[in-house]
Amino acid sequence: VPFDMFFQYGGVPLKFFVASNMFAWMTQPAAKVVPVNEVGPIFAYGFERDGKQVLIFWTDDEKRPLPDAVAGRLGGISFYNMMGGAVKEMASVGVEPVYATGDPEKVKALADALTSK
Repeated sequence: VPFDMFFQYGGVPLKFFVASNMFAWMTQPAAKVVPVNEVGPIFAYGFERDGKQVLIFWTDDEKRPLPDAVAGRLGGISFYNMMGGAVKEMASVGVEPVYATGDPEKVKALADALTSK
């Protein structure tokens, strides 16, 4: 693999490399991939493995506030941006994917809230 495929001059990783590494690290080899919401406006997929759940969600256009049904289910869940940085407050979601992980029951409740209309 050519070095310049993943790194810029001076060894700085390309953004794609960091984002794809985060995706691989968060989802691991998932035993089950669950489409949570494929119609939007907030899209989401769940990944399950060994009793652990990760939920990834995003929009395909502008930033949107989280629906009330979702905002009430954020406790006990950790959120990360696509580069792996911790997201301290989740009031809205945009085009950059957000990873949600934590108590499997709470992540599942969040996924259920994202499918409600």
